[in-house]
Amino acid sequence: MISAAATGYSFISRLLPFLLLLLSVACHGTEMKLQHETPTTLRIEALSRGRGVPPQTHQAYLKIKDLLIEAQKQGMQLNIRENTIGLEGETRLCIEFSDPTDAAALLEKIESTATGIDLLNIEARRCQD
Repeated sequence: MISAAATGYSFISRLLPFLLLLLSVACHGTEMKLQHETPTTLRIEALSRGRGVPPQTHQAYLKIKDLLIEAQKQGMQLNIRENTIGLEGETRLCIEFSDPTDAAALLEKIESTATGIDLLNIEARRCQD
């Protein structure tokens, strides 16, 4: 006669490698997802409400643009395009980063510059030219 404890142990010992493999795959998938959360493309827009881009918004936009240009001069691999998108000074910056680590470092600075600024949109998406 086989005891219940021995049967349970045998079942667990056969199931354990499968469970470890499943856990490994699940964790690996999570790591991959986290690595790609930092965007490698950004769209930054200075907008208006019918009276032109507000001075505070324009100043923050220029500060972000200068930050990007300086990073490029320091050797960071990024592509910057600027387009006028309206009649009242509305402008769009399109940024593509080669390295997600660089993107993360600059995104933090960009977000701190844009905090509390009205009509300055920052989106993690490609520009549609």
